[in-house]
Amino acid sequence: DSEQTEPQDELQVELQNERQQPLAQSLRPGSVATPAKITAKKPPSKPVKIARQASGAAIGPSGMTEALARQIGPSPITVRKIPKAQAMQNFERGMEFFSANKDLLRARELLNSAYVSGTLADTQAGRARKALENIADRTVLAADPYVNPKDPYMMSYTFAPGDMLNSRWRSGKLLRLGVIAKCDLNVPADILLRVNGLASARAFRAGRSYKLLKGPFHLMVYKDKFVADIYLQDLFVRRIPIGIGAPETPTPVGYFRLASGGKTINSPYNAPAEAGGTSRTLLPGQEGYPLDRQGHNMKIEGIAQLGTNILVSQSYAIHGTNEPDSIGTAASRGCLRAGDQDIRLLFGILQTYANPNNPRVTWKRWSTVTVE
Repeated sequence: DSEQTEPQDELQVELQNERQQPLAQSLRPGSVATPAKITAKKPPSKPVKIARQASGAAIGPSGMTEALARQIGPSPITVRKIPKAQAMQNFERGMEFFSANKDLLRARELLNSAYVSGTLADTQAGRARKALENIADRTVLAADPYVNPKDPYMMSYTFAPGDMLNSRWRSGKLLRLGVIAKCDLNVPADILLRVNGLASARAFRAGRSYKLLKGPFHLMVYKDKFVADIYLQDLFVRRIPIGIGAPETPTPVGYFRLASGGKTINSPYNAPAEAGGTSRTLLPGQEGYPLDRQGHNMKIEGIAQLGTNILVSQSYAIHGTNEPDSIGTAASRGCLRAGDQDIRLLFGILQTYANPNNPRVTWKRWSTVTVE
């Protein structure tokens, strides 16, 4: 796919320019140890742990199999949910750790297990959510290459000469495996720039260590609240406001994935034909173009195995909007809308479906979009 085949001059690590182009944001003092050896070998990958029901079946919606659960990985729809009494206890203990600013990873673990249980009262869920967002902004989403070695959602990686984020192809042949595939990250390159405080992939330097996130990210959409929760694997990290379909053109509920090759910018929009007229194609900047200025668009399709039989040809998508006031309302033709900053974030974190028929797919797991 296009997002996996960026040109070499964008992503090649350039040793000779290290002094001329320093990092956009300096490392924390003492945060990164001098590497004993620079290596481009693939780190050992651990098998995905599958949460199971008492019967032994994979946890998840009806139709979830062990094979599908492995493709999705830990996520809000495959995580084991704790009972209400345990959730309350974890919430209280987690808030104690968070309020004392003590052991944030432990606070995050406790609060996240309580939040994803779905048993907290609205007030408690709101407090847990704000605490988890605060911790995420200071850890996994912080624009800082520092990595806590105890954090299971990220890793430190020392770039070797010639390393690139995305894999490089030529004439259909793989020339070099990218860092994203090599480390089994299952995230787009954009989020790795963001969390390292870098404006361009050219700023990565051989011999330096950077923060890599272990994805994929997932999205939980709550139509009745006009919000979407963002997860890194099974970890809640942020809530954003959204717009949904109008009553006459509702957004369908179910389990979705981003269609292979379905992420585009400067996306053309096929305006429906008016009475007695013909349809027309609009481009960014043209009058009546309904997406954001950059034309962010992500086509989604149903996961048929989980009972959602929505085809990509039915044209449902997640996209930006030229009507910011429509966020928080039901006004679209069925698509999910996000504001300018939020659509850029979603575009940079959500991973398209790993189509087994596409030889250029170098990732194993992919993002899910659940609409309730």
